Amino acid sequence: MTALATPPAISIDSASRRFDSGTVALAGVSLDIGEGDFVALLGPSGCGKSTLLRMVAGLDHPTEGTVRVAASAALAGLPPVGFVFQEPTLMPWASVADNIWLPLRLAGQSRAQALPAVRAQLRAVGLDGFENAYPRELSGGMKMRVSIARALIAEPRVLLMDEPFAALDEITRLRLNEDLLAWWRTRRLTAMFVTHSVFEAVTLARRVVVMSARPGRIAEVIDNDVEGPRDEDWRASPDFTQRCARVSRALRQASGPAP
Repeated sequence: MTALATPPAISIDSASRRFDSGTVALAGVSLDIGEGDFVALLGPSGCGKSTLLRMVAGLDHPTEGTVRVAASAALAGLPPVGFVFQEPTLMPWASVADNIWLPLRLAGQSRAQALPAVRAQLRAVGLDGFENAYPRELSGGMKMRVSIARALIAEPRVLLMDEPFAALDEITRLRLNEDLLAWWRTRRLTAMFVTHSVFEAVTLARRVVVMSARPGRIAEVIDNDVEGPRDEDWRASPDFTQRCARVSRALRQASGPAP
């Protein structure tokens, strides 16, 4: 593993999480994520990936160790971290525009004040002209784009995503992977992305963090920096196949023997 090329935006130091039931979800996890990095968390179900992500977001806290986000907020009154859940979690009674407006509304901006930013986010996620639509009128992929726009409107420095594309068809998922890479580059985000897909982890991440079965520990951190575009030609190349095989081997080893 190479040293960080930028100062850490996220520092996780010996973090453990024991729930009241006695279940230990995470044990002694240490990881630094540099500014502008893209890290995928990959591991078997129940290994604590989502728990770790929630701790970075401040939605949960370690019972031992520390989790610190060094990034500062871009907009006053809003956190520096944006979170995209596995489900879009949109308000069904609210229009697309009002769903995206929510973070700015909580920060004190009126609908009129926020509307230019809302429209800009709609253009950025490919939903220009849908501000008056309702969630029930949208496809699964479009709902997820709204959820991402809602996270991005606060101009976060750090974007956390918990298996956001798992329920989508492969074509939609791949298109959103490509768009996510573009948003990450243009906005200079620091990204943590939870996935169960080796293909998706290798497609997106500069580093793949492979976690062991519960209690979750970091089994291996695999550098996945790529020279050139991460496009369709690259995904059809021997280099991509070899990278997927490398990550698959690490995942099998971390998952332990088959039941």
